[in-house]
Amino acid sequence: MMQSFVEIMAEREEKLMARVEARLAAIRPTEQQTANISAAELAAPPGQYPLAYTNSLAQSAADETARVRSQAVAARPAPRMVAFIPREDPYNPKQTTFKTWINGREIRAKRGQVMILSLGHGIDLAKNGHGNCVDIAAMQGVGVAEPLNIPRAPDFSRPADWNGLPLTAQSSIPVMNGVA
Repeated sequence: MMQSFVEIMAEREEKLMARVEARLAAIRPTEQQTANISAAELAAPPGQYPLAYTNSLAQSAADETARVRSQAVAARPAPRMVAFIPREDPYNPKQTTFKTWINGREIRAKRGQVMILSLGHGIDLAKNGHGNCVDIAAMQGVGVAEPLNIPRAPDFSRPADWNGLPLTAQSSIPVMNGVA
């Protein structure tokens, strides 16, 4: 039993080493890449690749990475942008600057000044009542020009004439004959 286990492990190690050698052969520089390299540059301590090999491997990997990134950027659609106009703050009229944060960066604008923001961020600000949002693509005639339908946050405030008693029987305080 032990002998068969040792044989299986030896076969597995041979297959693994063959796979590693095949991968190394695929990434080694060709004669064309090393044609302009002197023999002194190709010399290396035992057990290490020459510096010229490792530099050309790093350069080819960097070129491949740059090519893949440029293809990914070209395939990505441009983000949809909206114009956001901050509203005046009735509670703080002297505050003339509107501030918001996008990806860890603070964006500022004077009240009434137009800010160009991504669609999601502009809609979130408008939904929370910080200003108005205008779809730039619709204004350019790409789509139908109509106001963005932004649902407002529900108003959870108490009525102006609230006397401090629970409003419905759904409260956590028991309601008995209108007296809590």
